[in-house]
Amino acid sequence: MTLFRPLLPIIFIFIITSENLYGDEIDADGDNFAAAVWRTIKDDYSSFYSRKRLLRMGIVTSVGATLANTSADRSFQHWFQNDLRSQGTDDVSGISKNFGNYKYVLPAILVTSIADSVIENHFNNSMAGDWGKRSIRAYMLGLPLLWSSQVAIGASRPSEGEGSGWRPLADNNGVSGHAFTGAVPFLTLARLNEDNRYLQYLFYAASTLTAFSRINDDAHYLSQAALGWYIAWEATDTIADNEYAKEKLSISALPVPDGYGLQLGMRW
Repeated sequence: MTLFRPLLPIIFIFIITSENLYGDEIDADGDNFAAAVWRTIKDDYSSFYSRKRLLRMGIVTSVGATLANTSADRSFQHWFQNDLRSQGTDDVSGISKNFGNYKYVLPAILVTSIADSVIENHFNNSMAGDWGKRSIRAYMLGLPLLWSSQVAIGASRPSEGEGSGWRPLADNNGVSGHAFTGAVPFLTLARLNEDNRYLQYLFYAASTLTAFSRINDDAHYLSQAALGWYIAWEATDTIADNEYAKEKLSISALPVPDGYGLQLGMRW
């Protein structure tokens, strides 16, 4: 049950904000509320598990497996803990690890998403509102893969003394949940600022801080932290691609002398 606790507030946030998020689609396509929400979730999952992404995920997972099942993970962890870790890295970790705690992150997303939904005109379609809602969708998209990967890989934490090797179903720390949780909000911000490269790269860098904290605190091996961050990358990238596709192609009503027609618009 512990694994599913983070999903409950995410589902709650999604439900109370989705009518505002998909209202235009309901009006344009004639769908009822539930059908519009379900279609968007289905589109997100179809894109996430496309052949191109599955191939890419397979390659990245293979790299992670190589790190974990050779001496690379353990050697890196030994070097980091003995030669790199310091009071400075502990200070950075002490702050950044909180970004990966859903008890802190989800309330912030909740407040932002609800504010966007209830404050008419003022806050609608703002970047803050988009950030909250896209983050929710990315969490819903990535969490099932995160949880299944954690169990399927079955690896242990560095502090548990079992090594970094994959042991399917033996444990549930093969992928860092903190790294995933902490990366989603910053990666979403990066994708919302594609017109500002400096800001975008700053958010990309910030998205790695929680993963860094897990390595620094000896809570996860390099491969485990990297895989958690990577799932967040694919989930947020999927949402961004789907949103761009909707913006690129738009259909709206067009008044004509004898009634109404449809106007098709494209951006490139």
